[in-house]
Amino acid sequence: MNKLIIIKCGGAYISVKEKHETVDEKHMNNLVELIVRLRKNGYRICLIIGAGSFGHFEAKEYSVNKGLQNDSKVQLTMGIAKTRSSVTKLLYMVVSKLINSGIEAVALSPFGSWLTDKDRVVYSNIDLIRQCLNGTSSSSPDSQCSIHSIVPVLHGDVCMDITKGCGIISGDLIINYLSQQLNPEKCVFISDVEGFYNKSPKLHQEAKLIPLILCKKDQGSQIAAETSDKLDHDVTGGMKSKYDSAYEIASVYLIPVFICGGNSSLSLIESCCTCTLNSPKTNPINNSTLFYPLL
Repeated sequence: MNKLIIIKCGGAYISVKEKHETVDEKHMNNLVELIVRLRKNGYRICLIIGAGSFGHFEAKEYSVNKGLQNDSKVQLTMGIAKTRSSVTKLLYMVVSKLINSGIEAVALSPFGSWLTDKDRVVYSNIDLIRQCLNGTSSSSPDSQCSIHSIVPVLHGDVCMDITKGCGIISGDLIINYLSQQLNPEKCVFISDVEGFYNKSPKLHQEAKLIPLILCKKDQGSQIAAETSDKLDHDVTGGMKSKYDSAYEIASVYLIPVFICGGNSSLSLIESCCTCTLNSPKTNPINNSTLFYPLL
């Protein structure tokens, strides 16, 4: 088995998003153990992490996401520096924990090799990412060399932008782009909630989890989501951004997408990564949302 899965772990899952630069140790350990289990089962993994409480505060304070619309260019450049300093702290914490657990993980920051234009990716280090995933012994993605492949770890980051000068490239934008380029078997979003709800479960006790969303190109979903759970310092779009990204990956690139996490067990999250999908009419994993592509 040599299957590719792209995992996007939200910053709100591995950090305490309301507290500046604070890690959620339990969820961080869950993420590391998940990658260990998947690698032992022969999966190739591309991991993307959100910033959470690392970087969002700085990006908000200095309006980094607005780019050249920022009133002070000095303030903007300082915002770039401080935001990058913060997000890379979390990045290297994750990579260090993976390496200490025996995982061949390498940090690949978008800032140094990605370029956007009006927040759309126009250049990336996709060839390097492919080579990491294909392994050190062969350039063929079909070769059985998963034990020699590298786990590239990307993250939400500051990115230079042709029109805006700079901006924020979110993990949701990164996974959307990589899904198009890498054509994985499956994408999995690990969030601070169990899946996608009809309204914010943090604000409404009556909120209901939506287990299955059928996705078809050129046929937008009729599901309206309440996104007021977006925190004031979140500059990447909150849950609606995750929904839009998941729907596009499934409907346009025909790749199944799970949203899971919250207080779910590690075994449940692992099942989202490894389960076989035989029917578009059911979601085999409880307490999760499956975005299933329709032709």
